[in-house]
Amino acid sequence: MDGITPELVNDMVIEWHKKGLKRNTIKNLVTTVSLIRGKAFGRGVIKYPKQLEAEGEAPFFTPAAMSSIIAKARNAKYCAFFATAAGTGMRSGELRGLRIGDIDLVNAIIHVRRSVWEGDEQSPKSKNGYRKIGIDPSLVQILKEYIDHRQMGYVFETRNGTSLSGANVVERELWPILDELKIPRCGLHAFRHGRVSFLVEN
Repeated sequence: MDGITPELVNDMVIEWHKKGLKRNTIKNLVTTVSLIRGKAFGRGVIKYPKQLEAEGEAPFFTPAAMSSIIAKARNAKYCAFFATAAGTGMRSGELRGLRIGDIDLVNAIIHVRRSVWEGDEQSPKSKNGYRKIGIDPSLVQILKEYIDHRQMGYVFETRNGTSLSGANVVERELWPILDELKIPRCGLHAFRHGRVSFLVEN
């Protein structure tokens, strides 16, 4: 443990930065190293890289792109999934953790009460993650038709009734649509960024 010196860790920080790790991720790794070492490094001893300004804007879908993606969905489940992502800005794990009881179609409200990670339910990302989201009439109609008479279970589930895999949704459902529409591949978070951009502009 004595070999884990500040000099060594600073070298590791440089290597992690070169590999594209974000500043917060690097800080978390240094914290883990400190725990292994048994004592923290002094204030200012570890030199963290500045966030690169050249990273560019996070990918986001325009309203037109989101409409096209929804229209290209291969079935009602993914049409409703992408429409909910676009209409609420919910995170991937929150969408996949959504249960029938979380949706109030009468009052047009979705209650965010949980998230799913690696198939396991957990709390939302932060304390503010527990929230109510108002939805517009078009999304209410899409969800009403998709949910039909179901009374329980995940809103978006597999044939076995388990939550969807985020990776499968992206790779098997979203990416083929993006390729067809000639939109650069990205993840489900682009719906969230697109929703935020739309709200800011309006």
